[in-house]
Amino acid sequence: MLIAAARRISQTALLAAAALVILTATHPANADDFTGLTASLDECIKIALERNFELSAKREELKGVLLQADEIGIAVMPKLDLNAGATYNTPVSSAFEFDNLFPPEFWDNIGATPPEGDGGASEEHLKSTWGARLSASYPFSTPLINKAISSELVARREELKAMADEVRFGATQAYMSALLAQRGVEVAEKSLELAEEQRRNALLRYENKIAPWFEVVQAEVQVSLSTEKLEESRNGAKNSLRALYLAMGLAGGPVELTLQPGPVDSIEEVIAEIEGTEMPGFPEAFVEESYKYLQLTNSMDSLGWQAKANRNLPVLSGFAAWQGQDGSAFQEPNSYTLGVNLNFRIFDSGEAKNKIEQMEVQRKILFIKRDEYAQAYMNQLEVLSNNLDVALLTYETAKKTLDAASEGLKIATIGYREGITTSLELMDSRTMYLTADYNLFAKKVAIYLAFEAIRKTIGYERYAETAVVAPVETGKTAIPGGEQDLKDILSGLKSDGD
Repeated sequence: MLIAAARRISQTALLAAAALVILTATHPANADDFTGLTASLDECIKIALERNFELSAKREELKGVLLQADEIGIAVMPKLDLNAGATYNTPVSSAFEFDNLFPPEFWDNIGATPPEGDGGASEEHLKSTWGARLSASYPFSTPLINKAISSELVARREELKAMADEVRFGATQAYMSALLAQRGVEVAEKSLELAEEQRRNALLRYENKIAPWFEVVQAEVQVSLSTEKLEESRNGAKNSLRALYLAMGLAGGPVELTLQPGPVDSIEEVIAEIEGTEMPGFPEAFVEESYKYLQLTNSMDSLGWQAKANRNLPVLSGFAAWQGQDGSAFQEPNSYTLGVNLNFRIFDSGEAKNKIEQMEVQRKILFIKRDEYAQAYMNQLEVLSNNLDVALLTYETAKKTLDAASEGLKIATIGYREGITTSLELMDSRTMYLTADYNLFAKKVAIYLAFEAIRKTIGYERYAETAVVAPVETGKTAIPGGEQDLKDILSGLKSDGD
């Protein structure tokens, strides 16, 4: 069957994707804070996306890759250094007279006279210096490294999306399990209520000498069994809530939290949209757009760019410096220096070649994993599609079963009033009805989870962008049989007891 996306659920997917990036709402940190509250599936998913520990760690890893990209840009930006200092110099030589340093003939031969005064003396003085240096370096491998980091960034983002979808699906599974468990408690309570009514009727029939005492004993046994079943159901509901809190990243034990059955109640609308949706090229067309496939592809690209960047490419560098000083007569007050350098590494003992070969091996491994994933992905989508077909088929059967059980219980109730049907037959009819009612609810949950599994595998965001949903009339669709019939039957039993 062609797999479809529900427009209503697609809106939920967009809400969850937005919550993945920034969640501004404040949610309770402990399960105890939910006491007496009613929670919807969307609310639980939003909390799970916000508080999941592994997802938070992946977000931080993504920030680390962004910082690496910034680091590459910073490395090629010009650098400006400023310096200033002062030097105190003590005398290092004594004074001398120039006319005693050379004989008179020396001065006659050069046609000069000896300078007057002392010479060669070094005096105490304070020398101050200051300056600035502007430098820049540009490795020719920079564009390749930028491309490698960009590919790695895309890979990490796709990995983050895939993990977010896993968290969302896990929360959905836990929510539906808890919802089904709560429904089991409701059914067990109804079963106990019917058993108690049956016991009262059996006592009345026995007192009126219509039924034997054994019928009362049977009713007592049924009350005990129903009570036991109710306690088991309540314990199961508590355990399901624990699993839900764990999926939501909340601490604490199970508390009174009522779950809204909205997605299950509107399952007919979901089915109508599934049947009215087209997905061209399913499932082959979705392989290369899946999160895992894109993650592996971009990781391969990143390794390829890294391998190219590890070649011995030249590095261009340059600088401009200015130096000023005060206190030395042997230096100019200001000096300037300019320089350009182009560095080539001719021989590196095979270091670059070894790194490149290692990256090529890693790249081939990822290529093999990607091919393996593509085959497994298409097979998984086919299996999930078949699971949804089966869930839809069993749902139709469950509706018919509930209708038959409802009619059977009505007939058994009338027969019991007329003395035609035994109490055991009535109890069997009641059990069949409650089982059929619970089974129908379970089939609704199965359809919803089967549908969610497909959307999770494709990617909630990708599914919402790809699926072409036909217009569907909104509004809750009535389902034959169900709770109203049970209320009518209860009323009939009570009037019979009166």
